[in-house]
Amino acid sequence: MTFNLFILLFSLATLLVSALIMLIAIARLPTTYFIKEINENRKSSMLINTVSLIVGIILIILGIIMLFTPGQGIISILIGLTLLPIRQKNHLINKLIKIKTTQKTLNYLRKICRRHSFNFNQP
Repeated sequence: MTFNLFILLFSLATLLVSALIMLIAIARLPTTYFIKEINENRKSSMLINTVSLIVGIILIILGIIMLFTPGQGIISILIGLTLLPIRQKNHLINKLIKIKTTQKTLNYLRKICRRHSFNFNQP
């Protein structure tokens, strides 16, 4: 019985923490983030790349789990992809961004933080 309670509390804590982190990350992005060109050759330190890779992979794994459990699975996967220091991520991000539900959810989360909506239209 106590193990089940622990799992329940851990799941709730994970859900709340991931929702808070996603809300902060989405609020900090510029409104043109999904339409501007991403500089693939930007220079970053190895530590930043390693931390981005680890956090990105964790968010993607949690996002996949949240596809089948309560939580924002697609949004977690999207944020995880943006953190990965790989070139192929833009193709996957563009596919996820074209989903109208994803756009509505991202703009709703921005509205909660009193930020302007994302601009998804290509220039």
